[in-house]
Amino acid sequence: MRILVGNEPRSYREVIAAALHELRLHVEVIIVAPEELDGAVVQRRPQLVLCSRLNEVVETRCLAWVLLYPHGEAHVVISIAGRRQTVPDLGLDGLLCLIDQTELLAREDA
Repeated sequence: MRILVGNEPRSYREVIAAALHELRLHVEVIIVAPEELDGAVVQRRPQLVLCSRLNEVVETRCLAWVLLYPHGEAHVVISIAGRRQTVPDLGLDGLLCLIDQTELLAREDA
């Protein structure tokens, strides 16, 4: 499974990626700058994307995505297999659960 981390600010994406790398050793975690997100999605085909700005490429080509604090607002938008939900905060435990759900769905689709 591949996770693409392309959110702002840079320090947040680096910390998130480092934590995921440590807690989900079998998962490939790729860090990109937000402006490189579209190309990375097309090229790397991640199952899950974490981003600060949502676009059509992420919405249509990824099994799951997380929009972190859109427009600086205090909530997170999650989509898994096209089902969206908004939550006040995701937290590390919530993110790990989302990774596990996405990985299970990806295996079913394979």
